[in-house]
Amino acid sequence: MAISQEAFQALPLLKQISLVSLDGLFLTIRRDGPDLVSLFHLPGGFFAEVYYNPIIYEIRTFTSWAFLEPYVTHVDLSELPL
Repeated sequence: MAISQEAFQALPLLKQISLVSLDGLFLTIRRDGPDLVSLFHLPGGFFAEVYYNPIIYEIRTFTSWAFLEPYVTHVDLSELPL
């Protein structure tokens, strides 16, 4: 189900988690200090970073390729349906 980034951000965290889990395309995972961060691409054309330690406590979204810098050595993003 495609959803806009703005509509996604307006949802409560539990609903965001559900949408990322069901509709998101998992791309990779990285460590950020003590946290793990999973990167997903959503059908609405934006990315979601899921932060957890040990449970999910935040989801950040973005559309700018500049925010993908921490991931470029981990995953090939050239074939994403943007």
